[in-house]
Amino acid sequence: MKMVFYQLPQSLNPTHCWLVEHLLIVQAVSQSLIRIDEKGGFQGDLATRWHIENGTKYTFYLDKNATFHNGTPITARDVALSISQHFYPDTKSIVKRYLKEAFGATPTFEDNILSNLKIIDKNTLQVNLDNPFPPFLKVLAMGNFSVYKNVNGKLVFSGPMIPKAYTDEETNLTGWELTHRDSKRKNKILVLQSNNFSETYSLLKNNKIQLMLGFSVSDVLDESLSNGLRISKVNSLATSHMYYNTTQPLFTDSTFREDFGRFIQSEAKKHSNMLTKFSPYFLPRGVLSYNYYNSHKFNAIDKSLLLQKWGNRLKGKTIKIVLMKRAFSSEFVSSLKYELESLGLNVELVLCNDQELMHYLKNPDYDIIGGRFMAGFSDPEGFLNSISEESPLHYGVFNTKWISDEIDGKRPFKSSIDRTEAYDSVISKYEDSWGSIPLFRFYVPIIHAKDIKLPNSEFRFVAEIWKISHDK
Repeated sequence: MKMVFYQLPQSLNPTHCWLVEHLLIVQAVSQSLIRIDEKGGFQGDLATRWHIENGTKYTFYLDKNATFHNGTPITARDVALSISQHFYPDTKSIVKRYLKEAFGATPTFEDNILSNLKIIDKNTLQVNLDNPFPPFLKVLAMGNFSVYKNVNGKLVFSGPMIPKAYTDEETNLTGWELTHRDSKRKNKILVLQSNNFSETYSLLKNNKIQLMLGFSVSDVLDESLSNGLRISKVNSLATSHMYYNTTQPLFTDSTFREDFGRFIQSEAKKHSNMLTKFSPYFLPRGVLSYNYYNSHKFNAIDKSLLLQKWGNRLKGKTIKIVLMKRAFSSEFVSSLKYELESLGLNVELVLCNDQELMHYLKNPDYDIIGGRFMAGFSDPEGFLNSISEESPLHYGVFNTKWISDEIDGKRPFKSSIDRTEAYDSVISKYEDSWGSIPLFRFYVPIIHAKDIKLPNSEFRFVAEIWKISHDK
């Protein structure tokens, strides 16, 4: 079976992975201590069982028969090293900050192993948290915390599929070849990379591939599917928001940012569709408490009122908007441009791919920037990466250090309720400052042949791509 993803990881080292497409591959070839099952509950993976004491001591008992692909046993030390590498000083991991509350801001090590981790015996690992951390099991279930071993400079995993770097020089396609451990029962999966929607869709129509994933919402919505193809949408924790460059003269005033943001939200509300859902909250529903969502009601502002209040500020001004192409529908983008120009603005619109967007994130030559962000798990810490000044994915230039400082000042939390209330108040304060314009929550589209059977498509479970098969 052949699939094409929009972007593949250059390395399968879990610390180097940050996109959902990366983790789809990593979770196919590796195992973690636990996984999330089809119903959203926890199930053992490398750990057959675990025990929790006082909310801070987690003891995991490993499968004694678990081995890496090269046949060597998986030990508690292998697991401990795999977790610890996320906290090394030179780490590239994006999930380090997720566990600051659990392991402390300045973790220490003994023999390259995080001091919070204690090896009881070769099959038993104890994790001692500095403070109770309710989402801890969810974090461990992320593909980033997969277990691996470095053997003579080569990464070795233990998952249901064995990876092999794939290069076809003649056609210049790169990807990963994934072979099931029980090759008598399952076929190989070849996952290739392309960011050209038209070429990839042509391959799919001509049965050269069977599935494509990660492409622009705009391209998918604009395409009329051929007979024999279908779209499966995957529930996700992905959001598409816009962020102000608050150093630009037009957006230094927070009251103007709010009115302008509500006008853009008014336009976004008209453009929910099968893949994008209007959601005027920085964090999608289900992440914070009901109080957060109930206290943030959407209030539209129409064109006449905006012009009445700010017409002199808007007329004749040029505004540069940079948008990640695969994060917004073309219908919404063209409609927004038209409406902004009707305010008297000159709109310079830049639609770019992921790499081009990274350039603008590092060199803020824009007035507003918009893109996609997908958190790794349903906790506020995951979403704060998009506005954290420590993150390479930092959207906008609005000062957000105070957010982490204020949350850190409330730690340690006595209960999960106290923790949620703290995030409620801080994120609400951020929203009230209008450093960003919350817009959409969206689904991940998978275009595939009709005879392809996907696993349960709830959030995260779709990562088990080894369960994708021909429905015969």
